[in-house]
Amino acid sequence: IEGNPGSGGMGAVTTGAVYNLWPAQIDYQADLLLHIAELQSTFPMDVDEAATRYRAAAAAGMPLSEVLRLVVERMNRMCREDALYAVEFAFLPSAADPRVQRALRHRQEAFLTVAPQSWQSLLDAYRLQPRPPYTSRHLANALAAQFIGSVALWYANPEIDADPAGTEGSSLTARSVAAIFDAMTMPADGPAGR
Repeated sequence: IEGNPGSGGMGAVTTGAVYNLWPAQIDYQADLLLHIAELQSTFPMDVDEAATRYRAAAAAGMPLSEVLRLVVERMNRMCREDALYAVEFAFLPSAADPRVQRALRHRQEAFLTVAPQSWQSLLDAYRLQPRPPYTSRHLANALAAQFIGSVALWYANPEIDADPAGTEGSSLTARSVAAIFDAMTMPADGPAGR
């Protein structure tokens, strides 16, 4: 680990020095993952801004499939370009350890405080509701699993997420998300789906 010598940061740190701070690699991993979770939870999605955009898209007559495609491609870019996501993925094989499991759960809880609200605002804008027995949280979980899986596969083979129909600007993930939406939602009974 190297700091920037010109900014008063620390110099190189050896592996031995790291283990003076953490007794084992798994302790270091758990603390690092908790730190990443804290960093990412300070930048939650803006639910109100998302709701405003979804309402505007629906009012302009933009098809839901196009909104989903744009959301998916934005999230794909964000996950693939953010080095912290790559580090998080590296921890998944260690998830059996209770400390790493707790850190992963902490990160997941931060995400799941806002994701269902954001997806619900999209449902509301398009006068949809979760299809029983599903809830907005089930929808958020299913979509998160789709994103995580597709990004993990993409790291190994970027071509794997190519759109089977060959549509420019789309992907297999976008089509999968649309299929999940179709299976887990239905027209709302009232003016706004809840």
